[in-house]
Amino acid sequence: MDTLKTILDRRSIRKYTKAPVSREILLQLAKAGMAAPSSRDTRHFRFIIVDDPSLIDRLGTGLPYAKMLLTARHAIVVASDLSIAYDAASSDYWVQDCSAAAENILLAAQALGLGACWTAAHPRPERVALVK
Repeated sequence: MDTLKTILDRRSIRKYTKAPVSREILLQLAKAGMAAPSSRDTRHFRFIIVDDPSLIDRLGTGLPYAKMLLTARHAIVVASDLSIAYDAASSDYWVQDCSAAAENILLAAQALGLGACWTAAHPRPERVALVK
């Protein structure tokens, strides 16, 4: 799929078929996330592929804007290892970096014919605690 078409066609999809996505495709999505730029090229991203139905349900019920997870078979948590993120103690560049990685995953999902939707936990401490 043409890159510009992928960008312009991407939509937030909130209802899923419950059809499984192959491990190979899930890894392709994570690789797309890894290809995102990061501050000083620190590559501090961490991608947690969640396919345990009970964990997905916990996230879907515990995060107020993640109800779409209740019909999903998989989720990818985009996180940062703050011990290696550039200057994480004094800046929030890691947030921008993780946002770029998440967008790459969303665009890759679109290009692969999958539905996907972004939801967030940061900066809400109670949401971050649930995801952790």
